[in-house]
Amino acid sequence: MSHIPASVSVVGSFGIDFQSGIVAATISSLVSVSITAGGEEVLFALKNESFLGKYLLESPLCSISVLNDQQRDVADFYGSRSSAIQSPDERSETYWNRSMGFPYIDEASVVFLCEIREKITRLYSTVYFAKVNQFFTDESQKPLVYVNRKFNSINFLPE
Repeated sequence: MSHIPASVSVVGSFGIDFQSGIVAATISSLVSVSITAGGEEVLFALKNESFLGKYLLESPLCSISVLNDQQRDVADFYGSRSSAIQSPDERSETYWNRSMGFPYIDEASVVFLCEIREKITRLYSTVYFAKVNQFFTDESQKPLVYVNRKFNSINFLPE
């Protein structure tokens, strides 16, 4: 699987008992399930021991921020176990925008504001199906991809 390029995103939600601290995790499992107008749906997977997964069980609202190629530090920060839970501190707060009632990563190439609708738990991971309530894109940003265990950029050919 390390040879298959994947987009890099951060799933974020407010932690219920951490005075609105943000819980977040880096994922590379984002998939579009449906793109029907008004019925957009995505899915992603988290390890069962993921701290973020425990909070998504309590609150169905989350954001998915598809990172741009200049946000490798964000991907690294939320990819470590110790950063899965973030109390409001200076470093973590610099990444987030809270203006839409969801925490999302500023300057991401795509942001989905979602509501978790269904979860399927397997032996090692849980798949989350999320209805997209709203999304926005910044087409000037190049997406960050993960391939061969490294972060990379995609250089688009001019149209």
